[in-house]
Amino acid sequence: MSNTTDAHDLNRQALALAELVELAARDERLSAALATLDVTGLEGHMDPAGLRAALAEAVLDEQRESRTAEAERRAGAAGVTLAHRCRCGCSGINHDDRITDDGRIPCAAVGCACMDLEFAPA
Repeated sequence: MSNTTDAHDLNRQALALAELVELAARDERLSAALATLDVTGLEGHMDPAGLRAALAEAVLDEQRESRTAEAERRAGAAGVTLAHRCRCGCSGINHDDRITDDGRIPCAAVGCACMDLEFAPA
C-alpha cells in the first residue's frame, strides 16, 4: 500500500469517526451504547455484519461466563472442583458451555444423555 493510499484510508477513518462523534452527540442512546463498548477486541469493519458478529460473540462470552459461574457454584456446594465427575461419569468440564433456559447444564460428551450437571459426592 502506498503512502497516498494509507493517508486516504486514514482520512476516511477520521471522517467516519467525526461523523460518529456528531451522531453520538445528538443521540443519547447511541452515545451510551458507544461508551459501553470495549472495541479493543473487535476486528474488521463496524458495518451491520461486523456488529452482528461482535454481538454474537459478546452473547456467547456472557453465556460461557454465566455457565462457568453456575458450574463453579455447584462444585463449591458439593465440595469438589470443576474437574470432578458428574453423576453421569463425565467431568464437569465436559458439560455444555451454556445454561439452558430452565437452568440446566447438559453434558456435551458424545453419546452422553445427561441433561444436567450434578456433581457426584466427593
